[in-house]
Amino acid sequence: MEIRYGMPFPDPEGGEGEDKIDLTDLFSQLFLRSNGDVGQALEWLRRIAERQGWLNRERTFEDMLDQLEEKGVLKRDKDGFEITPAGDKAVRESVFERVFKGMGKGLRGNHNTGKLGRGGERQAETRPYAFGDDLSDLDFNATIRNSLRRGGEEAAGGIEWTGMPADGLSEDDFEVHEREQLASCSTVLMLDISHSMILYGEDRITPAKMVAMSLVEFVKRHYPRDTLDVITFGDEAKEIPADRIAHVSVGPFHTNTCDGLRLAQTLLRKRKNTNKQIFMVTDGKPSAVFDRGRLYRNSFGLDPLVLQKTFAEGRACRKNKIRVCTFMIAKDPYLIEFVEEFSKVCAGKAFYTGLDGLGEFVFVDYAAHRRGKVR
Repeated sequence: MEIRYGMPFPDPEGGEGEDKIDLTDLFSQLFLRSNGDVGQALEWLRRIAERQGWLNRERTFEDMLDQLEEKGVLKRDKDGFEITPAGDKAVRESVFERVFKGMGKGLRGNHNTGKLGRGGERQAETRPYAFGDDLSDLDFNATIRNSLRRGGEEAAGGIEWTGMPADGLSEDDFEVHEREQLASCSTVLMLDISHSMILYGEDRITPAKMVAMSLVEFVKRHYPRDTLDVITFGDEAKEIPADRIAHVSVGPFHTNTCDGLRLAQTLLRKRKNTNKQIFMVTDGKPSAVFDRGRLYRNSFGLDPLVLQKTFAEGRACRKNKIRVCTFMIAKDPYLIEFVEEFSKVCAGKAFYTGLDGLGEFVFVDYAAHRRGKVR
């Protein structure tokens, strides 16, 4: 069987064994593409090893399995192998490194609000000292100038002026540097799992899952005060644990964008952060909604009922000050028409990107988001 995917495997050229490539990385990619099926991932690994000539009398496939077990990626059970918590972590880190490989700098740091406050980088601007300010932010030059100015005012009032006020430095003289305010952010990532994500011989769901897993790792590493929830949306929307993204699979589903936005807002209402946003990764126009308790579906064109209900959720996001960013990994005319109108309705942003550029669009926008207050 020939295996074709949108993302390349590690290049074994130049080596004669699996020790010339990162076996954990290769297994991680296969595990992701198998939707978390360890048995399927290992079967693909065996076929690749045979095809590449990595196996011989001295190096068997069982040796490769032993190596993965020794690294703590897999453990044996009565039915074969299962992935370990360390293996799950290895998959996340492998995917993270692949997505970020070759991407531009400037993705690390904090959310800058453009407003001044405590906790961020020190600014040139200063202000009077307030109780609780960190004295390490004290502007000595401005403080002394304030004291000398007050001494001059005292001299004008009949008190002998010696340069400094008679009572020395006063609390009113102290001046501190401003600090750029930091914003914590709550995000819901919506993953489209409709059938179009694997149509036409192109695997769109695997790169989308890679970006989702990497975003989770990115937030954990660089924005520990932020929250990130993940949901999938096909015929209906469902919340999934962040550590189950690798297990997500596409079904024979339509695209119920409306239900995805509804669930995203429900999750965000539970979050205390001032900044709230939705990242929606999709490749198709909305084609389903729940109407009077039943699922209404129409895959042809832009259905008025589907649009009406979807736009209503977009307006709700705008009313509740929830920022919506749509990342489009296809350029179907109907999709473009919908997204442009939807972005106007919710006052959101839209990015037209192929699979290769998806990660960079997502992470650059996440890191550049600058609205809100510290909570």
